Amino acid sequence: MMIYTIIVLLLTVCYTLLFIFYLAGWLLLPEYTPGDVSGHTTVSIVLAARNEEQNIGRLLGDLTSQDYPSALTNIVVADDCSTDKTAEIVSSFQSKGVKLIRMQELFSNEEHQPAYKKKALQTGIAATTGELIITTDADCSMDAGWLTAIVSFYEKQRCNMIVSPVTYSGERSFFELFQSLDFMGMIGITGGTLQFNFPVMCNGANLAFRRLAFDQVNGYEGISQIASGDDVLLMLKIAAKWKGTVHFMKCHEAVVRTSAQKTWSAFVQQRIRWASKSRYYSDWRITANLALVYLFNFSILTTALYCLFSNSYFYLLLFQLLLKMIAEFGFFAAVTAFFRRRSLLWMFLPAQMMHIIYIVLIGALGNLVSTLWKGRKIK
Repeated sequence: MMIYTIIVLLLTVCYTLLFIFYLAGWLLLPEYTPGDVSGHTTVSIVLAARNEEQNIGRLLGDLTSQDYPSALTNIVVADDCSTDKTAEIVSSFQSKGVKLIRMQELFSNEEHQPAYKKKALQTGIAATTGELIITTDADCSMDAGWLTAIVSFYEKQRCNMIVSPVTYSGERSFFELFQSLDFMGMIGITGGTLQFNFPVMCNGANLAFRRLAFDQVNGYEGISQIASGDDVLLMLKIAAKWKGTVHFMKCHEAVVRTSAQKTWSAFVQQRIRWASKSRYYSDWRITANLALVYLFNFSILTTALYCLFSNSYFYLLLFQLLLKMIAEFGFFAAVTAFFRRRSLLWMFLPAQMMHIIYIVLIGALGNLVSTLWKGRKIK
């Protein structure tokens, strides 16, 4: 019991310190207020879309309504072998400067595997000329000042990559609210760690990078065989070559909105897909970070199990849960304040057990099983 208790106490203290680190980074990260733009930066917005007829029209409406000069912007959609009306809807925006690339006309199914999305993005980027490349997803939406905010930040910082906030919206159930709070935590960790030049994660739904940097790291070369990771693995390539040139833009005008998963099955498959790329991280610090989070949450479950056989473990479990909640609550309070969603904090306590179980479950499954994405099996 003594050895187990010491290990658990060490994990608990380290986990608490980790969240203090996240919180400090997030609080130190200044909020950015967009300024004027030079009117010279050319921008290419690239996205891969597959069977997105329900969403693509709204996104393209937002992209073609940006207040940034349209003469400096081009939009490319790589239709990833959709079987619905996605391509037809994209074609209807061609008069507004949207270019459609049909992947099935360029590559056979075998050539397109295994990283379908990366191949589509690479093809789309090759068809553009912008100095700044921005990626987003077909199920997203944004305000009219989104592009101006990103370009303004880019022209001021001249960094190689800009990671910007993403949030869920339109939640209608407890399950979707749980995802929203959890996802805000991920965005907070993204910003907090980047403040200390420690890139851990990012999201391709709101990612900008210098074309020159993309070309000099040879794009997705070396990670093209990995189904997931078009965002994080590219970020790590750029961060490894130019330390301190990946920045997080904490800016309300730059927020991109998307939707939570509607079913448990879709949620589990999404998170397994996200977790599956962790085995390819080259930075040991990220691996250690993920391992600590996993082992701490796993230890809570094992301590709870031991409580069934001995009451002596009860206080250890209570200590773990209290420190976890104290450390995390302060962090989530700060992050939800930025997103102006502090009303979500009522979810914090009810979501705790769900969070512990899903971290342990997804962490294991992400390295053991394959999943489905848009009707395709992803390894």
